[in-house]
Amino acid sequence: MKQPANANAHSVYDYLFIGLGAANSLLILNLYKNGLLDGKTIAVIDPSSKFTDDRTFCFWSTREELVALNLEELVSASWDNIEIAGITKHNIQPLKYYHIRGVDLSNKTKEVLSLNEVIYYPYSIGVIEKTKPEYFNISVGDSLI
Repeated sequence: MKQPANANAHSVYDYLFIGLGAANSLLILNLYKNGLLDGKTIAVIDPSSKFTDDRTFCFWSTREELVALNLEELVSASWDNIEIAGITKHNIQPLKYYHIRGVDLSNKTKEVLSLNEVIYYPYSIGVIEKTKPEYFNISVGDSLI
């Protein structure tokens, strides 16, 4: 992970991601799939640089939606039947209930980001100030990025 050379310098990024949770990870994977990260300047602000297996992501989806999201290789388990109160079993097709381990999603995101030049700011957000319609000043730690 590339750290900022001068944390006091003001920089302009095409994409700035605050945190690498599920939402930003899925957004990054989708941007990559559609070629929208190519040649872009990217920054990530996240106080934790560790990708740990401390969460899971589960969701209902059709197979077609899963493929369209390019997530099929990350699924660690899936179910097409559910039980309610342990009594009645129901088939939920065409939906399935998918399970993705958080560490697998994080590792895939890290792999995609490694294909691009990304600046990592290992800090918590301080203040976000809008300076122009399309520009923001963001302070992290004691610095403005």
